[in-house]
Amino acid sequence: IPREIGGIAVPFFTLFARSGTALVGGASMLLIIRSYTSLDLTLYQIMWVFFFSYIFSFAISHAPRLGVYAILTLLCDFYGRGLDRGYILLLPTLPILIGFSALLDTACIALLTRVTAYNGDLIDEVPSGNFI
Repeated sequence: IPREIGGIAVPFFTLFARSGTALVGGASMLLIIRSYTSLDLTLYQIMWVFFFSYIFSFAISHAPRLGVYAILTLLCDFYGRGLDRGYILLLPTLPILIGFSALLDTACIALLTRVTAYNGDLIDEVPSGNFI
């Protein structure tokens, strides 16, 4: 991928393409809700969590390392109902969650950069024999 696309797309996607962080944060919040109540999750709760995790994923560009922690904190505060400090439940597993969300974010950034370069006809296909 040439520098014209990579120099612009990668930093932009690094800030705003945080779908892995939103997914891990939303799934973790559903786990917190499920652990605090003995009732089943309703469709409204699931939709609420994933809507707000999507919205908050755009607001966490200032916290690249601790995006999952920031989303969980925001979701617990906005959810209320006694879950204001519910994110403390997942603090021991936070490094694993951060690693998994970083993996998903990186895969998303690579895919989006490739699609952007492909749409601009800027991909140079080099045969593998030229690398030997």
